[in-house]
Amino acid sequence: MHSLAVENKQQADQKLRQWGNWAAANGDYIGFPNMTPYRRLQGQSIGSAGLTDEEGAHIDAIISDLKAFNAEARELAVFHYVHGFELQDLRRSTLNAGRTKAIKLKSEVLTWVCSRLFFKAG
Repeated sequence: MHSLAVENKQQADQKLRQWGNWAAANGDYIGFPNMTPYRRLQGQSIGSAGLTDEEGAHIDAIISDLKAFNAEARELAVFHYVHGFELQDLRRSTLNAGRTKAIKLKSEVLTWVCSRLFFKAG
């Protein structure tokens, strides 16, 4: 199985947690990561939490694409996975989502990621 492949929302959540750590460590998340050419050739990243820069950039692109489908879900992904907001704290963010809405949006994020990474298997 490819290292990015997921089979369920729990695995997608884990990959998104890794991506959030990768994105925070690389600075330029939701877009092309800030990497030196040497690190890019090695496929490594400082503080990548188990993701190479290539894998992090792939998930980054998936989350970026989510904006066209559901901008609020993409915003939740950034606040929750990159900035570390808990779902109940999103009311104080620019998203202004209560817990019920945040849970629904997170489910949409996980479904989106599962649908894009499921086919990486095999």
